[in-house]
Amino acid sequence: MDDPAQKVPRLAPAVPGDVDEFADIPNPRTRHPALAICAALLAIFLVLKMRGDLAFFLSSSQPSDLGEARALMANPKAPEVLAQGVNHLVRLRGIPDRESALQVDTKGSWTFTQFFRLLGTGSRIFVHRREDPLPAFRAEEDVFEGRLVRFSDLPFEEAIRRYEANHVTATHFFKPPDVQRAVAAGVSSTITLTDLAGDPVTLGPNDILAIELRHAGEVEVGLPVARFPTPEAARAAIVARGGQVVGPGRTVADRQTWIIKLTPETRDKVMNDVGAIDYQSDLRDVRETVKLRLSDLTVEGGTLAARASEAAAGAAPTPARVLTGIDTIRTLATVQVPPDAYLIVEAETPREHLSDAAIAAVLIAFASVNLSGLIRGRRNAGSRGRKAGTETEKEA
Repeated sequence: MDDPAQKVPRLAPAVPGDVDEFADIPNPRTRHPALAICAALLAIFLVLKMRGDLAFFLSSSQPSDLGEARALMANPKAPEVLAQGVNHLVRLRGIPDRESALQVDTKGSWTFTQFFRLLGTGSRIFVHRREDPLPAFRAEEDVFEGRLVRFSDLPFEEAIRRYEANHVTATHFFKPPDVQRAVAAGVSSTITLTDLAGDPVTLGPNDILAIELRHAGEVEVGLPVARFPTPEAARAAIVARGGQVVGPGRTVADRQTWIIKLTPETRDKVMNDVGAIDYQSDLRDVRETVKLRLSDLTVEGGTLAARASEAAAGAAPTPARVLTGIDTIRTLATVQVPPDAYLIVEAETPREHLSDAAIAAVLIAFASVNLSGLIRGRRNAGSRGRKAGTETEKEA
């Protein structure tokens, strides 16, 4: 196929009789204009893909102090403050949820990073700790400094959301009065309770609550088996020191355990005497953990109570029970990442993106050269065409 650039009409000599000695030399082969346009567009597209990193590179290297995470999220202007801090270096203090933290590793490398949320933020602020091993000055304080980005802008956003919702759980503790008010109002569908960390938790009728009861005035005494080989020997020693035994305690391999009843008047003396039986004596308050569905709770006489359950096959029915001495109420719930969540990429600074700025400058120069060459070629072709037309008119 002939090159269009070689089919430029030969111009007539300016002076009749003169011969253009360079007329038969073909014009150099040039690229098709479409290639130049595609190359320039590709370079511009790559620069646009890097615009976030370039904006962060041009931002201030001094971090903006956002204060304490829980206080920030309690502020009505928190969304505005976080939106202004996106793609900037920020500093934030908060308590990490180490229970639900993840260890993230990249395939093909042995570098592990930490990924966790900050308590009291409603799962709206996460931290990605990239440094491994973690420097001592970062481990000593719960202060996080790095680049703030929207969770929705992450390329792995959906994978993290799916994994957190299906596999990662966190323990939430509630105030007993909050649970009692919710139960008294009726639990026909899902309810939302705020845990002690300040995070909202959505519960359904079938969600399990672990209620820890403390039996007032009861203490479990454990004596070493090496000195008291039989339960009767341990019981006799406890009774001799003034302990009122009310029943056996937990089953422990190396101890004989009994539960004693104490009164406020004699508690200190009996505890001191029983504890002096052996230097390995173990004394602890008697606690009981009751696990119930939220729908199995009711309120009787101003106190939480467990509903009576019907008899299952081969089992006796469970009578109603008033839950006295409630110490804590907790549940396990999966971590849900809300749509307006943010991520702090710790230790990422604008200086790290100097190479991105250099690459962007090369791409912009590449696009400029292609576009300017295309424009110049078009202008030259137009001028040659106009000159050829003029000469043709003269010959005619």
